[in-house]
Amino acid sequence: MNAWGSLSSLHRLRYTMIQDPPSLLSRSGAGNLPASWIDEERIARAFRSISKHAHRALSNPGDSQGYLPLREQLQIKLRDIGIHTEASNIIVTSGAGDALSLIAQYYLHRPGEPVLVESPCQPLIVDRLMSCGLAVETVPRLSDGPDLEVMRQLCEQLRPKMFFCSSVLHNPTSSHLAPHKAFQLLRLAEEFDLTIVEDDSYGDLLPSSLSATVSRLAPLDQLNRVIYVGSFSKTLAAGLRVGYLAARADRIEWLTVYRLISTIASNSFAERVVHQLLSDGEYRHHCEQLQVRLDEVRPRVAAEARRLGLHIDGEPDAGMFLWADLGPGIDSLAVAQHLLTKGHLIAPGALFHDYKSSRVRLNLATTLDVGALEALARAVQSAPRP
Repeated sequence: MNAWGSLSSLHRLRYTMIQDPPSLLSRSGAGNLPASWIDEERIARAFRSISKHAHRALSNPGDSQGYLPLREQLQIKLRDIGIHTEASNIIVTSGAGDALSLIAQYYLHRPGEPVLVESPCQPLIVDRLMSCGLAVETVPRLSDGPDLEVMRQLCEQLRPKMFFCSSVLHNPTSSHLAPHKAFQLLRLAEEFDLTIVEDDSYGDLLPSSLSATVSRLAPLDQLNRVIYVGSFSKTLAAGLRVGYLAARADRIEWLTVYRLISTIASNSFAERVVHQLLSDGEYRHHCEQLQVRLDEVRPRVAAEARRLGLHIDGEPDAGMFLWADLGPGIDSLAVAQHLLTKGHLIAPGALFHDYKSSRVRLNLATTLDVGALEALARAVQSAPRP
């Protein structure tokens, strides 16, 4: 049996997305920016500065909530999007996934306890929740946010404690939560005593010119029923694992205690690197450059995808993904499995717990790699149809 013998095709794709082997010919299914989009010089300067001036501080485990100067910068960052909180109400984590796992493991103890997620949703959230023994129920994600009628029915039937969602640049669709629906969602949470975990991992890719057109839940709620999660791994570098969560004080107290049990030390070096990039304005400039590059490539990817027969329902106004449809009856997982044997990584809807199996997520930064869309078009043409 080879190394893949005991893995399902879906798990094989997940493994490949995470490991990103150099043997791949194209990576349109990748969830991160490619190396060519990373500002290596800015990060390298920060690394050199930290190595020179803070090497002694790295000999201790660090603050249980994360590097305080970074949390103070995060306080300013959150204030800029309308979340008014203190540095003491922020915990720095090893990426957004670590924050989501910490929340799930602490708050949801009872095996089989129901929890709600969107469908489609980011690839690993369902696996993380199921690994905690939770019963995951899905709420369809519409173009303007979750289907609140379905969500109300699930709340009435199951009385879940938490709902995990994204308001801005939702992964994989790059859609936003509509303002009217944001208020309705918060009223629903109040009615059913529901805590909302808002994952804003891709939010820094939203241009400031669009900020008035979107509605995050945490600024509206001011962390009463919402726990806010952010990340720098999606914008700086996948290997620089720094994320954070913000919550009201009583929740932070117990989350910090639980984090001490599960994680002895914080990632002090990476936290100091991110702090330096935030404090000197380099990070904001870097994100603005990414936004410009994504805006430039988005119409090109969309046009080429349509030319090759893919359907894109509502081209997004920002973000790094397109959510495309291969056509009626096409099994995108089978297509992805076939293409992986040819060295091409695509991301089928099944990775995102999507009920419509013909969809795929396209990474704008990698989809124009040589041969990526052409290989996908050929695979779709030869795929069996009902």
